[in-house]
Order: sequence, then structure tokens, then C-alpha cells
Amino acid sequence: MQEHETYGKDIIQTLKSQGVRRMEEFNMVIGVKFMCKPGAQWLMRRDAYHRLRDEFETNGIHFAQRNVKVEVQGNQPLDEAARKAIAGAVQDSFEPARDGQAALPDEP
Repeated sequence: MQEHETYGKDIIQTLKSQGVRRMEEFNMVIGVKFMCKPGAQWLMRRDAYHRLRDEFETNGIHFAQRNVKVEVQGNQPLDEAARKAIAGAVQDSFEPARDGQAALPDEP
């Protein structure tokens, strides 16, 4: 990353792993840190995330994806109201109401 033409000159401390912060149902949160001059952190952080993602993929480590498969028994076609009802029930199954809860922090 120090060779990057846009922010390489602004790096004060290179990217360092802080290890796994927590494991969740569909993801693993890992921590990394770096130090750079003010203003370069946003581009550097985005690039670091992309590089980490690409390294996982290159090494056969794939991110989990939430998939829902609905199978309706029967041989009768569904009308539009039934389709919307099914889609709504499925949506609720993987996007529960947050009830004003804040996202979990990245810090342990």
C-alpha cells in the first residue's frame, strides 16, 4: 500500500492486523489499524477493505450470503396477492425489525 500513487506518501504506520474481534452468525469481524496523514484515511481504508476481500477470495475463503428459498407445495398457480404475502413473510424472516437498536460496535 505504500507504493500506492494517491495515498502511499501519506502512510505513517502500515496496516497491521488486530485479529478477530467477534464471530457472528453470517460474518467474522476482524480488526486492522494503520496511521496516515489526515484526509488519506478514507481512501486507504476503502482500498484496504478491497484488498482484504480479494485475498480471502483468492485463498478460497468466501463470505456467507443470506439466501432464502421458498417452496410452495401444490400444482395451482399463485395469484398476485399470495405471491406478495409470501414475499413479505420471507423478507421478515431475514430482515427483522431493529426496534431502534444501534448496530453493534466494531470494538470489543
